[in-house]
Amino acid sequence: MNSSEPDTRLRSLQRQLVDRGIDACVISNPNSFRYFTGHLPLLTVSPTRSWFLVVPADGAPTACVPSIGRDDFEFESTIRDIRTWSSPNPDDEGRSVLTAAVAATGAAVVGLELGREMRPAMSIAD
Repeated sequence: MNSSEPDTRLRSLQRQLVDRGIDACVISNPNSFRYFTGHLPLLTVSPTRSWFLVVPADGAPTACVPSIGRDDFEFESTIRDIRTWSSPNPDDEGRSVLTAAVAATGAAVVGLELGREMRPAMSIAD
């Protein structure tokens, strides 16, 4: 995939967020993660290892990935803000890293992927 394609897609998404009054969104679906980052590691298909992309309406996105996948992701993606956690960790499978990344955007309104074939990649309690 051309490395500029995901960047173009991210800019389009950011324009749509602004148009809809959404301050940031969280991408967690493996196919969407690949669409916006250009990277689909095998680990993203795991139901227990979540990968997240936090996209602010303005500014650079943040990837929140298990530490085991950082090197491959960094090599294949143009995303530079990469935050990790040690996985597996049943008590906090990226929740605190994701929470900090969303908080860093200053977003008041955060969008999530929801739909028949989507999953938030975390428990509802999170």
